[in-house]
Amino acid sequence: MSEVGKLIQRVRKFVAKRGKIKYRLALRAGLTENALRDCDKPTWNPRVETLAAVVKAIEEIEAEEEASEMPSRKVAA
Repeated sequence: MSEVGKLIQRVRKFVAKRGKIKYRLALRAGLTENALRDCDKPTWNPRVETLAAVVKAIEEIEAEEEASEMPSRKVAA
């Protein structure tokens, strides 16, 4: 599978795992809702710029979720 194909699969898995997130993901990526409307269909063929923006947004979301799951560290005074 090509690198683009892998990225498209990553987007599809992210969207499938989280349900109704297409709109929020599109906004986070700086795109319109229509940019991700058909991302779960085999015919979805995003522009390179669109795919890059969506993957970046996914990475940001995942990093934020990881950070929020980490226990806070108490600093001794």
